[in-house]
Amino acid sequence: MPPAPDDLLWAHLTSVPAFRALLRSVEARLLSQIAMPEPILDLGCGDGHFASLALSGSVLAGVDVSRRSLEEARARRVYRLLLQGTANALPFADGAFATVVSNCAIEHIPNLEGILQEVHRVLRAGGLFVFTVPSEHFTEYLLFCRLFKVLRLGRLASAYGRWFTGISGHLRYYDPLTWKQALQEHGFIMISGRYYLSRAAHSLFDLLHYYSAPCLAYKKLLGRWTLLPWRPNFWPVERLLRGYYAQDQPQDGAYLLLQAQKSPEPGATGVRRPPLPA
Repeated sequence: MPPAPDDLLWAHLTSVPAFRALLRSVEARLLSQIAMPEPILDLGCGDGHFASLALSGSVLAGVDVSRRSLEEARARRVYRLLLQGTANALPFADGAFATVVSNCAIEHIPNLEGILQEVHRVLRAGGLFVFTVPSEHFTEYLLFCRLFKVLRLGRLASAYGRWFTGISGHLRYYDPLTWKQALQEHGFIMISGRYYLSRAAHSLFDLLHYYSAPCLAYKKLLGRWTLLPWRPNFWPVERLLRGYYAQDQPQDGAYLLLQAQKSPEPGATGVRRPPLPA
């Protein structure tokens, strides 16, 4: 049976490595269920692949620091406007957007204080801020961190967690309460914070990095992550990922989906505080 036209897992699996397909398809499913008022800014839009699947049909502006990624995003024709810029100095007017969405980008940017200030500035009063980030469980739930701990190799588990954090480019892992405090102190009201990607799913995510290693060569040589997007080629891994893709909300997980609203009171910017811990 062919996949459904709106099958987000299949759409990702045939275009990106398996580990990314698992994570991004879950995120796409979750974000596509959120009503986002327009106009929308995609903060850290990258190459536009994710938005083309998760936010298709929305009126979008995209901003990213990478010129090469913006060229790929432009070719996908998802956005009406694409600009190069940083999250700490967004090239948009005050109150320009009704929604700012950011998928797994904020954890890579050093100055979190500056990000929250700028998002607050470009959102209109009452605007929506939707973003995903790794949670405080990210390294703890990696397969090899768990395995090394079971084998009582605590130092090796810690070293693997630091290494994985380094190659991922992550700068922070906060829990929902820390995010709530940070958002409140920058003029936002936190609407919801939910975990996704369970412990088991994240362990598989870790393992699939090694399974997907040949995709790096395909990308460098051919400019795409997959060779032949035929269903039989993906049948074993698709069957493995399918249950995790449709998994209900776990009590805790390796990632967080957060929704916040800019205070509807004009001029509310929140109380300043010392910088957040890295």
